[in-house]
Amino acid sequence: MIYKYLSIDSKSEKPLAPITDRTLKFALVADLNDPFENLTQVRMDDSAFQQQIERQKDLMAKQPLFASFPSAERDKLVEQAVSSLKADYDGTRHNISELHHQRRIAHATSKNIGILSLTNSSKNGLMWSHYTDKHQGYVLGFDDTHPWFNPPRQAGKFLGRLIPVEYEDERVELNSGLDSLEEAFRPFFRKSKDWSYEEEQRVLTPLNSPLVEKINETLYVREYPAEMLKEVIFGCDIADENVIEIKSALEDATDVKYFRAMPSSVSYGVEIIPEEDYFGSSDDVLEHWKEKAKALGIGLKKL
Repeated sequence: MIYKYLSIDSKSEKPLAPITDRTLKFALVADLNDPFENLTQVRMDDSAFQQQIERQKDLMAKQPLFASFPSAERDKLVEQAVSSLKADYDGTRHNISELHHQRRIAHATSKNIGILSLTNSSKNGLMWSHYTDKHQGYVLGFDDTHPWFNPPRQAGKFLGRLIPVEYEDERVELNSGLDSLEEAFRPFFRKSKDWSYEEEQRVLTPLNSPLVEKINETLYVREYPAEMLKEVIFGCDIADENVIEIKSALEDATDVKYFRAMPSSVSYGVEIIPEEDYFGSSDDVLEHWKEKAKALGIGLKKL
């Protein structure tokens, strides 16, 4: 099972779209809350530096200011200038020019990619606080063996697949002369050890895929099949009307199980409790939501 923590934005046109529309948001790197997202440790090996030297020699030869210089003198100037940059890419010190280069690479490799963030755990108190608006939202549990998470092999090693994030002290190291697109996806799946509590797994998808719907410039969603959803876990402070709307939207999903995430009575942990245990019995669950729906003036076919 794999889980998605969700808040309920009352200002949104469709605050419960993951339920009512069966869609999941694929975020842009710029929308994520870690400024280190997709940043690499950029290195230039001898081959990459030589490529830079040759490129700069060609560019300098075309500049009117330097065109009259003897070619040997131009070449010497280029070699000195490029070689002086090599120390900026040896990984021993912070250098702003290196950071700018890292961010250019991050932008180039992420501008057309969406990220779906999921997690192995439904009991993480910090994530309930951060990602469900202080336990007022909910968590969806999906079947992680479903083909939706396991595309055909021709999709490649990284795209469309459920892949765990690795947590390390060091960033992914890439050579600036990188010419492998597959290799460029590796940084999406590494984060600092500070984030290890999230136990994150990710799915990457091209934003121009026919499977992805563009809602606006920052919102891209992809539909998921109904049978993939297995659990709905309500936060301890979720509003009754949101529970009723979720249950109403899923009234034909007979294999979806409902739970409550409650603060433990004996520790700082979160306890996941079947809804019938929370209310006492299955009959009590039904009666409770019938009464709540009636009090709120919400018509329901069944619950």
